[in-house]
Amino acid sequence: MFVNSWSIGDFFLMSSDISVQNEEIIDEFAKILQFFWNLRVKELFPDREIIVELGIEIMGELGLTITMYQA
Repeated sequence: MFVNSWSIGDFFLMSSDISVQNEEIIDEFAKILQFFWNLRVKELFPDREIIVELGIEIMGELGLTITMYQA
């Protein structure tokens, strides 16, 4: 089974920068991803209702998670 969700923390695996431990920075990064993913799916699929959602541990991911799906 393929799950269309990603842990935001996975974008920073192996990072040694201390900023990846700052929750405010990670939250803002997630909101920026959500904003631009929404723009892109509206451009690619203007007739579909695609939802880009942020949440905690969606579909078993760890921590803050981003997912998209068609309503």
